[in-house]
Order: sequence, then C-alpha cells, then structure tokens
Amino acid sequence: MISIKDAVDADFLPYLNQTFVIQITPEQSHPVELISVTRVGRDNTTGRPFSLIFRGAPGVYLPQQIYPISHEQTGTLEIFIVPVQPDQTGMRFEAVFN
Repeated sequence: MISIKDAVDADFLPYLNQTFVIQITPEQSHPVELISVTRVGRDNTTGRPFSLIFRGAPGVYLPQQIYPISHEQTGTLEIFIVPVQPDQTGMRFEAVFN
C-alpha cells in the first residue's frame, strides 16, 4: 500500500495505464486511468517532486480539491487533483507531489 507521506514516483509506475476510481460523493464515483507519472524536479535521490496525470471520460469536469482515489492494490489515497486541459480522449486531472 502506498503512503502519500512517503510516496515517490516509482511507487506509482506499476499502476501506469490502470484504472483508479475518484469518489466524488458517497453515491457517485468516476473511473480514471493513470496515464502519466513524471518527475518534475532534479531531486534524483527521493524521486520528488513528481506529477500524476489521470484521464477520465470526455466532458466530466471535477473542480480542484482533495478526493479519495482508490485502486484495488493501493487502497484509497486522499489526493489533491486539478483539472487540466482535456486531450482527444477525455478530461485530464493532475496531482503534484513535492
């Protein structure tokens, strides 16, 4: 199980191109695919900072905030995501860890 406090980019690489579920409300969830795990700094010792890009369905907009995001192997993580420009396939959301 991944701990957000100690997370590094390598923790998420095994889940690239896999489905996660964003819990919007207790009754509503939204499946997303982890499409990118990218280092954004020069700290090669810890793997931080890094970003995750998730892609959801076209036209689904979620405001930036902390959401419970789950995966069958990682469990549920509370992650702050921000909507970013959609691509040809769907809406993208970014989480940055630093």
